[in-house]
Amino acid sequence: MIDVQFCFSSMEDGQYDAAVVILSSIKPIEIEGKAQDLVLHVHPIFFFFLLCAGIIKEYQFQSLITDSDFDQEKKKNNNGSPFIEIADLLEISDPQFDLLIQNLAEGLHSFAPELCSEGVNGSYFLRDSNGKIRAIFKPEDEEGTSQFNPKKTEMKDNKRGILSGEAATREVAAFLLDVENGRTFGVPSTHMIRISHPVFGTDSRGKSRVKTGSLQTFVSNDGAAWDIGSSAFPVDEVHKIAILDLILFNTDRHEGNILFKKEADSYSLIPIDHGFSLPDNLGGAWFDWMNYSQAKKPFSESSLEFINSFDLERNISLLSTHLAVRKECLRVMQISVTLLKRAAAAGLNAFQIGKFASRRNLEDPSDLENLVAKINEEMKEDCEELFLQRFAQELDRTFSLI
Repeated sequence: MIDVQFCFSSMEDGQYDAAVVILSSIKPIEIEGKAQDLVLHVHPIFFFFLLCAGIIKEYQFQSLITDSDFDQEKKKNNNGSPFIEIADLLEISDPQFDLLIQNLAEGLHSFAPELCSEGVNGSYFLRDSNGKIRAIFKPEDEEGTSQFNPKKTEMKDNKRGILSGEAATREVAAFLLDVENGRTFGVPSTHMIRISHPVFGTDSRGKSRVKTGSLQTFVSNDGAAWDIGSSAFPVDEVHKIAILDLILFNTDRHEGNILFKKEADSYSLIPIDHGFSLPDNLGGAWFDWMNYSQAKKPFSESSLEFINSFDLERNISLLSTHLAVRKECLRVMQISVTLLKRAAAAGLNAFQIGKFASRRNLEDPSDLENLVAKINEEMKEDCEELFLQRFAQELDRTFSLI
């Protein structure tokens, strides 16, 4: 005999929509460390078939669920109450971020999102119920030349290889790659969220506008890199930023988005603002750490081991599956990571790799761009596998002469 609890929801027209059968005799499964009942969605007719066949001998009706999640969301939005919720499917256990969302939900009733004056896209500080800034929200519809961008930027779409609406996804991509690779880089927790508040205005129906974008935890820090001299930064800390930027092919790594935290007699570096990473072309790499003396130091054994073991195919698959990053952008990542791997194996330091990947001036292509263009021109067939093989061979030949 199977003990069953049977619930179902109803549509507005009175028709049954679906049924849920909870098989309580089955051992609960583990989801993020918590026991969960196994829930099966079935049609009501199938349930009554099981009942008539004698497979289910006892059951108990629960209270009816009269509203779907969507109906609940409409009600929540219709009454104008602020709300915030996670909107991504990263499958990452992040209990601290879940708690953050709860704190911000409480704070939204007392403190409106506050527009940040820095940057070229819309971004907002969010506070908890005590008024403390806890996170920064970047709406995907306030990027670039969007009519909703309060900064009214004149930057053309795709100037850096990022389309309007993609920067928020890139923020999440940096965090996803960091989690996948053992939190090596220290990117603050970042997820896609949905949020509504009167400060964002109303839609064409007069309803509170719902925004989707990235939310990044506001981490404790002692300032940005440009606030102090870089000579105090540990070599490995500078190298971890360099490795991350070369993986993402960052086009906007300046000292303002490298935060530092003083710890005893040393410093740790915190990379933020990755909205202009994973572009669709190789023309915009920008790495301010190239000006640091640490960038000219050799990579440590642990850094070389990390670079060598970095699973390019798996990480690309993650970005494609969970964030739908464009194919052109993933190809740039393939090229950049291949460059990082071959150059590091040949003994090049971060400065030399960054110099190879970035332009000396805005008009002239970089050495990397020239090499890729040369291979593309010489290849008689369009085969990505053959291109990558040829690219790796040319890199090895080039670096053997350095």
